[in-house]
Order: sequence, then structure tokens, then C-alpha cells
Amino acid sequence: MPDAAKSSIVFALSSFILKGISFITTPIFTRIMDSSCYGIIATYNSWLSIIEVFAILGLTSAGVFNVGLNEYKEQRSRYISSVLSLCNIMTIVVFAVIFALKAVIGEDFLLPTNLLVIMFIYFIFSPAMIFWVTRQRYEYKYKAAFFITIASTLVSQAVSVLCVMFMEQDPVSTKIWSSTLATLLFQLPIYIMLYAKGKCFIDFKIWKGVLAFAIPLLPHYLAQHVMSGSDKIMITELYSESAAGIYSVVANIILIATVIWSAVNASLIPFTFEKLNDKKYDSLNKVVVPILLVYAFMCVGVSLIAPEVLMILAPKEYYGGIYAVPPIVIVSFISSLYNIYANVEFYHKKSGGIAISTIVSTVVNLVLNYLLIPYFGFIAAAYTTLVSNIVLVLMHYFGYRRCQKEKVYNDKMVLAITLGCMALCMACNILYINNIVRYAVIAVAAVVALIKHKAIIKIIKAMRG
Repeated sequence: MPDAAKSSIVFALSSFILKGISFITTPIFTRIMDSSCYGIIATYNSWLSIIEVFAILGLTSAGVFNVGLNEYKEQRSRYISSVLSLCNIMTIVVFAVIFALKAVIGEDFLLPTNLLVIMFIYFIFSPAMIFWVTRQRYEYKYKAAFFITIASTLVSQAVSVLCVMFMEQDPVSTKIWSSTLATLLFQLPIYIMLYAKGKCFIDFKIWKGVLAFAIPLLPHYLAQHVMSGSDKIMITELYSESAAGIYSVVANIILIATVIWSAVNASLIPFTFEKLNDKKYDSLNKVVVPILLVYAFMCVGVSLIAPEVLMILAPKEYYGGIYAVPPIVIVSFISSLYNIYANVEFYHKKSGGIAISTIVSTVVNLVLNYLLIPYFGFIAAAYTTLVSNIVLVLMHYFGYRRCQKEKVYNDKMVLAITLGCMALCMACNILYINNIVRYAVIAVAAVVALIKHKAIIKIIKAMRG
């Protein structure tokens, strides 16, 4: 097997394992911490993703960083150490501003000081690990990257669980500090190694090229992070920390579906580009539409078994979140539609409208959250996320139609699958009341999946060429 293929398989496996570790540790933390503590951690992670846009300028994104790896083929080590310095300088500037504002506004600004300090430490050292792993992946050196990423996650999670269990005071700070410092054990040696190999702190030529490419993308990254993190922040501020914790745990249920779709889309992108190159649109449609159908079926299945998954993930105080599952699962399916349309847009290099689409959908999300969360709590956040993602997909659909003149997908069939998935997922809200009927539906669905498993395997083989 070629190294490129091995690398793809290993990193896909790594993604599955990392998500699996997160899924496994969720029920542990929900049982040793109350929902309000879990809500504060969710809010911390949301602020981290938003501040990251300014503190790192999107330089760790695969798109931006890989361009540099390609451009500086003979000076990759120098390029990496220089960009790492740029990240560090921006982090220092951003946090200097944050702490100055905190001194003026007061302790209530953003997050408690001790959490901002550990966030600063994270932003200083985490880019080193990301840059190193990305380079390993780019050069198909997958073995060391695989073991270090898995080991760092395992150690981080194990240390944080033990610390929270045996240190009774301030479980939130204990969890965040312990997991970050445990990861630092792996990041710090890599950080030192990158500078030792690169032997460069500042290269203004490299900085100029990187910034010219990265800065125009900042509105897109910012809107993307705000959209994914604002719901938890706004639930905390407008409703309660406990509600934010419940919503965060419920959102973990869709990991089952999203991990699978991420792996599918990784194969779907090159397949799409190949068929567009050859103008074999019918061949592309014959694979994509059945994939969407299978994924819709899977999303409905996740909605059906959500009560059992939630029982595994969390204690009884979280069970009220079950009615937020269907809209969140539908969001996962809607995201697959975004991918199939955006893949075509990227093929035609028509990325100009991407930032606009993300910004518009984010504004819709923020406005709806502000209006509805105070009255309906985290349930409202689930539906506002759904509405804003529908807006996002519609904008990308029109963008896809503008850049792709020939018909690629059977739009009527895609719409029918989407409406069917939405209707069946929403119907699960009624089935949650009667477990006997729900188990009967699950049994029928399992039989159908068993009968059609050969057709599913055939679709996967078609994608593989």
C-alpha cells in the first residue's frame, strides 16, 4: 500500500480513537461533576475557540499551514519556527489586551483570571504540536504522530479524571489546569525541537506571505467559531450554567454520526474532484445521493437510541436534554449537505462567498439565541442552531449553482432525503414517550440495515475507485 494511503488510514483511525476517548470520558466527568461545573467548562471551551482566532490568526488551520509547507519545501523547519514565533507574539499581544481590559472592567470580564492564565499557556505551546503533526501528515510520516497524539490525549484525560476525583475544591479549574498541563508534557519537547531545527525566530518575508493569505480568512474563522461556541456562552449568560452543561453533554451524542461523516467526507473530496475533472457528473450523483440516504438513516438511528446513549453519558439530572437531540442530529445531517456543495465550490476555487455565508448564518444564530434562549433555554439553542445551519446550506447551494453550470446532483432527491430525515428525527420526540413503540421501530430499522448492507458496501467500493 502506498505511504499516502497508509497515512490517510492511520490518521482516520487516530480521529476515531480521539473522538472515542472523548466519548468514553464524558460519562465519567458528568458523574464526578455537577451540571453547572460542566457548563462552565463548556463555556471555557467556547471562549477558547473564539479567542483562538485572534491569538493564533488561523495559522494552525490545515489550509493556511499546508500552503506554507508547499511553498517552502526546502526550508520547512525555518518556516515552522518562524510561524510559531508569529503565533506566540500574537498570543502575547491579545492576552495583554484581555488582561488590561479585565483590570478596567473587573473580574467578571470573560472568564476568571486563573482560567485565562491557563488558556494563555495553552495558546503558547499548542501550535507547536499542531504544526509538527501537520508536517508529519503532509510528509506521510504517520507512525510517531499517531502514537504521540493518542498518548497525549490518554494522559491528559487520565490525569484530569484523577485530579478531579481526588481534589475536592474547584473541580472546574482542576479539570482545565490538569488536562492542559498534562498535554504540555508532550508539547514542550516538540516546542523546543522546532526551534532547534528551524533556528529562526523572525523571518519577515515568511510572515508577510503567511499574513497576506491568513488575514482575509479571519472573518470566516471567527464566524465559524462564534457560531459553534456562542450557544453555550449565551445559555450560560442568559439562562444558567447548569443548562449549558446539559446542552454540552447532549451535543456529544452526535459524535457517533459526525465521526463517521468526517471519515466519509475525507474520501468524498478526492472522489468529487476526480469526477468533476472527468465531467462524470452522473457517476458522482450515483454515489453521493446513496451516501446521503445512508447517512440520513444513520442520523435517524442516533435519534432513536438517544435515551440509552444519554443514560450512558450522564446521570438523571441531564435527561431533560433528550428533546434537544433531534434538532442537533438534524444539524449533523445538514452539515453533510454543506460538504457536498462546498466541495464543488472549492473545486472551482470560488471561495469568496464562503466568509459571507458563514457570517450571515452566524448573525442569524446570535439574534435567534438572544431572542429565544431567555424563554426556552437550551432547547431553543438546539433549534436556532438548526435554523442557522439551514441558512448556511442554502447559501452554499446557491453558490454551488453559480459556479457549477452543469447539473451534478439530483436536487429533488437530495431535498426529499433531507425532508425525510428531518421529519423522522423530529418524530422521535414523540417516540421518547413510549419505549415499546420506539424499540419496535429500532428493530425494524436494524432489519432493513441488515438486508441492505451489501448495497452500502457497494457504495463504499465505488468511492474507493
